[in-house]
Amino acid sequence: RCSNHPKSLHLTLLGNETMRAVLPENQSEGVDDETMTKKKRNGEQPYDIASTKIARRSADARGWRAKIGVIAPSTNTIVQPDFEDIRCAIPGGGVTNHVGRILVPNAPLATDEDFAAFQSLIGPEVDAAADRCMSAKCDWLAMGMSAPTFLGGYAACVEKRDKLSRRLGVGISSGSFACEHALRCLGAKTIAVLSPYAKIGDVEVTRFFEEAGFKVVRFKGLRCPNPISIAEVSADDVREYMRELDGDDVDALVQVGTNLSAAVLVPELEKAHGKPVIAINTATYWHALRALGIKDKIAGFGQDRKSTRLNSSHRP
Repeated sequence: RCSNHPKSLHLTLLGNETMRAVLPENQSEGVDDETMTKKKRNGEQPYDIASTKIARRSADARGWRAKIGVIAPSTNTIVQPDFEDIRCAIPGGGVTNHVGRILVPNAPLATDEDFAAFQSLIGPEVDAAADRCMSAKCDWLAMGMSAPTFLGGYAACVEKRDKLSRRLGVGISSGSFACEHALRCLGAKTIAVLSPYAKIGDVEVTRFFEEAGFKVVRFKGLRCPNPISIAEVSADDVREYMRELDGDDVDALVQVGTNLSAAVLVPELEKAHGKPVIAINTATYWHALRALGIKDKIAGFGQDRKSTRLNSSHRP
């Protein structure tokens, strides 16, 4: 169960408590070298989720703890370096990211019609990008795009995630559900959201969070004109938007849109506002690490107050 403590997030969510992840049925847990060797000999994955020792999943020279597949639009220039920043900060090392890109143009996004047209380009390419990742025999998939993980309401998002998970044979961390888990772990009930999307995107994100049981008290949609422009939103602008969103009626501030750079600002934002700030890229990668049983405490991504863990009653 999630720790019941006040208001901190990112490094907190990357703390060192033990968690039992819900893994696909074809993934097994191991507890010692002999067991893992036998599992490898039998073609099974040598997982060691609950043990305090660092376990090897494979003989991979760099990704011996985990190989994480990442799918992202070709126009996204933020999510890959954000994930890499966290990966490189893992004290125990042994984790690698393997990115499959979805080819999309730098198309218009500002209107609802533009936004819908862009999403229609992404959908058909998701499976192909995921297949590129899985050709490296990745252990988990992290969604490096957020809009598709919010669209259609909570139930539809669960169905889409689980369908892809079954097809690939690995678990999936997606931004919408990662933010939900983070909010539950922090005990947040009321949120304010920063988004780069068109109005219809704001509606869909709000719908997801409210169907998940949270109250969205304020929402700031930036109406960025195209994908590249999302990555060009300045740090000063993000700071100002968060000031506009914050208030005594907000338990946590949430940023969505994986091409909007906010992860690097979280420590200072949490200090300035005195409450959790959930950057979707940090939440997604935390979710993947926790689901893989990687419990290392990672510095530089938020306030280090007390460890939290993913609620194992919620399937990643």
